[in-house]
Amino acid sequence: LVAAESHRDLGGASQVQTLYALMPAALAAGARCAARLAARIGRVQAMVVLKLSSIGLLVGLAALGVSCRMHILKPWALGWTLVVPTVVLFLGRTVLANCTLPLSTAVMMDYAPAHRRARWSSLQSAVQACWSASAVLGGVLADRHGYTFTLMLTAALQVAGTAMQASLLVVVPRSEAPLTYAPPAAGVGAAARARASTC
Repeated sequence: LVAAESHRDLGGASQVQTLYALMPAALAAGARCAARLAARIGRVQAMVVLKLSSIGLLVGLAALGVSCRMHILKPWALGWTLVVPTVVLFLGRTVLANCTLPLSTAVMMDYAPAHRRARWSSLQSAVQACWSASAVLGGVLADRHGYTFTLMLTAALQVAGTAMQASLLVVVPRSEAPLTYAPPAAGVGAAARARASTC
């Protein structure tokens, strides 16, 4: 967003690539925090909370763009004082929106029938591959209507997706007992071995 408004303030492509290089570590930390949150409030509850938080940050990015366009904030005058909050909003939104992937995968594996898990996993991979196509569409929309419109449209679509994800609240229990292994009784094992020896 700020690159479009004032690419000079970002310091060039190397700084932008440094930001993307830090993204995997940020996502790993976010996934760990998401797992801890899920242990406290439930997996689906954590996914919904994190998704809604990411949407809020996305709206914040759009509002920042409106401020620049209305000359309430001037990137060429503020310099890094505008770039820093933009980077924080971008990193926070990206981490919050994507750190729930391990949770959603775990829910899918737990509740999908065993003979259909591969099908659902391949579908999830296909959805992730669609990000490239959505980037092209987003570029077209940004050229025609501006970044603010594109960001707000993305936020609206994410709200709809989060609402569908929230429907899992009636399926996935908030507190799930961990699976435990109960060893067979000694008498049962001895009886089984005795039957095997007589056969």
